[in-house]
Amino acid sequence: MRNIFYICGLLAVLMAGSCKNEDLNAYDPYTNWEERNTAWFNAIMDTAQAEVARARQACGTAVDANGDSLWEQQTPWRVCKSVLRDKTAGSRTDYIVMRMVNRCPKADRPLYNDTVRVNYRGWTLPTKYRYDGVGDTTYCAIFDQSFYGRFDPYEYDAAVFDRSLAAPSTSAANAYIEGFCTALLNMRKDEMAHVYIPSTLGYGTSGSGSIRGGTTLHFFLHLSAIYPVGTTKPDWK
Repeated sequence: MRNIFYICGLLAVLMAGSCKNEDLNAYDPYTNWEERNTAWFNAIMDTAQAEVARARQACGTAVDANGDSLWEQQTPWRVCKSVLRDKTAGSRTDYIVMRMVNRCPKADRPLYNDTVRVNYRGWTLPTKYRYDGVGDTTYCAIFDQSFYGRFDPYEYDAAVFDRSLAAPSTSAANAYIEGFCTALLNMRKDEMAHVYIPSTLGYGTSGSGSIRGGTTLHFFLHLSAIYPVGTTKPDWK
C-alpha cells in the first residue's frame, strides 16, 4: 500500500513539474509581436500628433530669429516624414516620432550626403520576459548601442550618459536605415532625442539579426558631429 502511495505521490510531482515546464515552454514574449508593436507605435504617434496640434494652434505660423517655428518651443514632440518618401500626406507609417531632449537652435543640421558622428542606444518595446518560471520581468531589450553608460529610457529629461565610455558611430547619414537617417536630418549638432521608428522605416517584416520582423524601434540619439562632403573627418578621440 505504501508503494502505491509513493508511486501516486511521485506521479503527482512529475505531472506538476511537467505542467510547469509546459507553461514555461508555452510562454512566448513575442506572441502577436507585430500587432503589439503596431499598437505601441500608434499610441506614441497619437500622443505626438495631439501635442504638436496643440502647440501649432497656440503659436500659428510664427517663427523665431533662426527661422524655426515657434510651436517647436512649446513641445518636445515632432512628427517627421521619411526623407525618402513622397511629400504628400501618406500613411502614418511613413513618419517617425521624435521627442527632443534638448534644442540647439543655432547649430547646423546635416545634409543627406554628409557624414555624421552619433551616440545611440536602441530598444524594443516594453516586453514581459519569464526566466525559469520564476516571476515575470518587463523591460525594454537593448538590441544595439554605441555607448555603455547607465541610462533609463523613460527619463526623457535626464538623458545623461558617460561620454568617456562612448564609442560613437561615424557614417554617412544616408547609410543608416531610413527612419534613423530621417531623424538625423531633423536634428542639429549636439541635440539629443528619443526616436520611434515604425518597422516600415526600420527592418520591415523580415527583421535583422536579433530584431524580429515588424519591430518598432526606439532609439536615443545624440548627434555629436557633422562633416560636410569634402571635409576631413578627425579621428575619434
